[in-house]
Amino acid sequence: MTMRGCSRLVGRFALVFVAAVAVLAVAWGAVAPRYGAAVAAAAQPLFRAVEHPNVTVLSAEADEVWAFRRVGEDRVAPFMFFDRYAFFAVVPLLALFLATPSLRWGRRVALATGGVTALFVLHVLYVVVSVELSYGAAGLAAGGAREAAQLAVRLLWEASPIVIWLAFTIGAWRRAFTAPRTSAQGNVLRAERAAGTEGAIAWTPREGRTK
Repeated sequence: MTMRGCSRLVGRFALVFVAAVAVLAVAWGAVAPRYGAAVAAAAQPLFRAVEHPNVTVLSAEADEVWAFRRVGEDRVAPFMFFDRYAFFAVVPLLALFLATPSLRWGRRVALATGGVTALFVLHVLYVVVSVELSYGAAGLAAGGAREAAQLAVRLLWEASPIVIWLAFTIGAWRRAFTAPRTSAQGNVLRAERAAGTEGAIAWTPREGRTK
């Protein structure tokens, strides 16, 4: 692909991405409470599996997910919460899928659905791991602060939309950058063949003519 073609492709991708983020960010206000409730519902069984005894209770309240810790048989105390922006990565991830070139709409929808599902699973795991690491940092669980683990979880959480998007769309980007080059090469070959044919016609003696 020429530099001009590459610039046009990247420019179009950037414009569509920005426009999609703007629209989806507005819609996120209505979606965030439902998404947070789904994350809480999926994460609660995991706490029962990893905690002995199980001391964590999740509750979706408005657009926030709260983690409560049991402090008695019938009493819980708030420990930490995740606001609507904790799961906001859904917005740029969808925008990236919408802006990706060389995808038919059926394929685009399928990839976006798979990507959001993968991100949802990571968000569920993020809630569980974050709460458990916070227990350790507060001295409420064995293992200590585990600063390295907290940093690794944070980096994974920040990078997950980009990693998922690239994993799902690397083939589309290859096609986007190689298809114009292949087309251009084909045009050159056709032009050369046409020129060669014209030359052959020009220099071939016509039958029946003598000097």
